[in-house]
Amino acid sequence: MIVSALKRMWHAAMHDEGRLRLAELLARRGARLDDDSTDVYRAAIATRRCVFCNTKEECDAWLASGKREGLERFCPNAEFVEHKSKSTG
Repeated sequence: MIVSALKRMWHAAMHDEGRLRLAELLARRGARLDDDSTDVYRAAIATRRCVFCNTKEECDAWLASGKREGLERFCPNAEFVEHKSKSTG
């Protein structure tokens, strides 16, 4: 059961056209993944969360809407995005 769930997650991640929504979320808030080299570990964790996220449809809808707020309702990286936004702003 666990193996099949992992296979489904891996398949979904690998068939997402290599799109990293995290980069789009950060850009929307005026930040980038490479802004702060001291935050590499947190960026790696956030990237992993994004690749294997199960709210990609909500994320796509939010990105298409042009909104800047409301990310915290569905995104497991909302705190990281907020942190990066403040550290570059």
